[in-house]
Amino acid sequence: IKDAGIQFIPWGDTGRVGEGDSQDWITSAGVGLQRYLWPFGNAANIRLDFAWPFENPDDDFAVYLWFTALR
Repeated sequence: IKDAGIQFIPWGDTGRVGEGDSQDWITSAGVGLQRYLWPFGNAANIRLDFAWPFENPDDDFAVYLWFTALR
């Protein structure tokens, strides 16, 4: 993976949702694969994330594809 310029990124996420004083929370965990696009250096990358929600075990995992470009 290193020779291809791909990073393996485990992650976790928690956030409060709802309005006002809501005590509703969502949590998830996942893994991502990220590759910086050359010759742009750290200014552009592509990332593929696989996420698993904790609140509802009936939900399957989600897949996200991200592309970021900074000037």
